[in-house]
Amino acid sequence: MELLIEAYFLPPDEKKPVLNRVNIQLETLRHYYRLVYECGHYNSLRYKDYSERIDEIGRMVGGWLKSLK
Repeated sequence: MELLIEAYFLPPDEKKPVLNRVNIQLETLRHYYRLVYECGHYNSLRYKDYSERIDEIGRMVGGWLKSLK
């Protein structure tokens, strides 16, 4: 969230590196959620909900990156 707020207020030419860091953090988060699910701490419905939300954020960040090109 902090990186998204930072990117929002940066000039357009400085946003891309920050949004790339957001993508890396989202991918890390995906792996953590998968690990926690595999350890049995979440049921499949909760995992599905979380993964869909993370995917949606990823699509939004991807669209933002495309708009900067």
